[in-house]
Amino acid sequence: MLRLLSQLKIPGSFITPSPLFSRDIQVKRLEGKVISELTQYDGICKHAREEVKSTFSAREKEQTKIRHLDRVRARNPHNRQLIVSFKAISR
Repeated sequence: MLRLLSQLKIPGSFITPSPLFSRDIQVKRLEGKVISELTQYDGICKHAREEVKSTFSAREKEQTKIRHLDRVRARNPHNRQLIVSFKAISR
């Protein structure tokens, strides 16, 4: 707005933007850029956290199935039918 007012040729009035006003505009632009980047970063972090959580959950489930299969093998090492059926279930 001050730029438009300063472009008007009104005799006897010289409107120049104050350095503080100009600095305020620069600060607001910088804040806008920083805040938008931080909100995007927040979303990225949340997504990464969820992905890591789901990966660890799947890993834990897989380890539990392997432990259970090892227990079945230890109890009945000659019962191939039970072991094979357990392998099919765990996949």
